[in-house]
Amino acid sequence: MGQPKEMIAHIALTCPKAPYNIKTIFLEKVKKNGKLGYEDNNKNAKLDSNQPKITGMFESTRIEQNKVEMANRAIVRFFACCGIPFHVVENPFFVDLLRILCPGYYPPGRNTLSGNMLNAEISHITTEINLKINGEKYLTLGLDGWTSPRGQSLYAFVLITKDRKEYLYSVQNLSNHSHTGNFLAEKIIEIIKDVGAERFAGIVSDNASTMVMAKRLVNKQFQHIMLIRCITHHINLLTTDICKLEFAQLTLKKLAAD
Repeated sequence: MGQPKEMIAHIALTCPKAPYNIKTIFLEKVKKNGKLGYEDNNKNAKLDSNQPKITGMFESTRIEQNKVEMANRAIVRFFACCGIPFHVVENPFFVDLLRILCPGYYPPGRNTLSGNMLNAEISHITTEINLKINGEKYLTLGLDGWTSPRGQSLYAFVLITKDRKEYLYSVQNLSNHSHTGNFLAEKIIEIIKDVGAERFAGIVSDNASTMVMAKRLVNKQFQHIMLIRCITHHINLLTTDICKLEFAQLTLKKLAAD
């Protein structure tokens, strides 16, 4: 059985059956749990607070709590966005680097970083996105898939407003699934229902056969949602084909020479 904090994070962030209003409540709980995780820095500081350090002779080892929280959030984003393993935060050389830059800063442990703090940051971003799209209508759901450097099959789902503002709704690792039209349609429908089907006007993606099939299946259930092809993808395909032609290659070489 999962720990209470883990169960709260599951309901807030990953549970597909949790209603939107319930997720909103649990998102706030996860954010608060993340705040509690910041206390680890103070615990680490107390462990050797009685040990004199040479840096104490010329540089203050005290740091305000709000700066500690800002530093922790920056580390969470850095590790998550760059795909760096969380155990690196406990590497003595990395710790030394941070302590040289700021003697009063003690980085969080990897369990705290990958648990409460990461969940709190995800909850914070999710809450901000929910606030920004609250009340928005005529949304377009954009989706695209790619393979990460680690070989993971990732899919991004983006909400696009009528004012052309884009908000990343989720990035899902679908490596363990076969990306059939039926499967992708199920994922799209989950998000549409979660946000509210009446708020959507269209779905945009590339023209891969599985994507085309998935959008058609979604359209059968939600006939008011238009199916849109990604013009950028078409332009990319066109320019790629054009550049393969002999006259285009000669033109490009001439331009490069000039």
